[in-house]
Amino acid sequence: MNGLKRFWLGIPEQIRHLLVPLAIVLAVYTLAHHLLVPSDFGLYGHYRASSPQQNADFRIVYAGSDSCTGCHGEIASRKKEGYHLGVACETCHQPAAAHAEDPER
Repeated sequence: MNGLKRFWLGIPEQIRHLLVPLAIVLAVYTLAHHLLVPSDFGLYGHYRASSPQQNADFRIVYAGSDSCTGCHGEIASRKKEGYHLGVACETCHQPAAAHAEDPER
């Protein structure tokens, strides 16, 4: 123990004052990383390994602008000429997957 104390006192005082907060920050970071980062993060890339399956399980609610063009061709052709050119129909109206499957509903 005497050698450890001698080693500690051999370090310049300004460095010793910086090592204590650095050790605290490192300990807090390690604890936060252990508690907050999921265990399957980083297995296949920079994401959770279970994330693709969780996203695939979501119900599809958007049909896409191509599904609108089939029935609403006149409106779609006007849209191509106007200032709505880059805006998808479902941006303003509503998700249209249910409407595309059953247009009468």
